[in-house]
Amino acid sequence: MSPNKQPNQTLVTELDRELGRRIRRRRQSMRLSQAMVGAAIGVTFQQVQKYEQAVNRVPASRLPALAKVLCVEIGWFFWGIDTDGNLTAFD
Repeated sequence: MSPNKQPNQTLVTELDRELGRRIRRRRQSMRLSQAMVGAAIGVTFQQVQKYEQAVNRVPASRLPALAKVLCVEIGWFFWGIDTDGNLTAFD
């Protein structure tokens, strides 16, 4: 089993890592703690930490709440990422 895969989980992709980095950068730029974001989206700070570190994938159902608390549009999470999941540009 690869180090990026746990039992019953899919492989963590570069897209998952990039999404986590974007969440973390935006949260920090807004001076929000992981606990504050977690409370706003209905998860623990540990879960936010796992999203940011790409330990757990961010469910699509969480994106609207994350977008709201981070004051971004849902599409912001995927700007500069092509349909193959490759990072082409950002910012």
